[in-house]
Amino acid sequence: MRGINLAGGGGLEAHERVSLLTVAAGFRRFCLLTHIQQEEFPLATAALSALGVAKSRIDLGDTPLGIVLGYPKCCSDMDERTKAYDRSAALRLLIEAKSGDYAAVKAELASISTVLP
Repeated sequence: MRGINLAGGGGLEAHERVSLLTVAAGFRRFCLLTHIQQEEFPLATAALSALGVAKSRIDLGDTPLGIVLGYPKCCSDMDERTKAYDRSAALRLLIEAKSGDYAAVKAELASISTVLP
């Protein structure tokens, strides 16, 4: 599976390869390939059509991804804690880089994200 590369030299992340195998093996009904770029989607859809590929984004709401994927609660909880820590660390670094100028921090976040309150 390491050889699965998509257009533009991209490829499936290790966890995506494992997830894909669990679908093919019948352990799970679906997997999320979250690192596919928009321009790679047509090729990914064609290459993985035997397994079925969603043609549009799926809104999971506030449900933790691990729960949606059927992971044990302990694994899902650990994933959520890790993500929270990573976001917190990244935000601290951004605040330091902007010398505590919170308006600049907010502007930077707005420039890279479409999900700001």
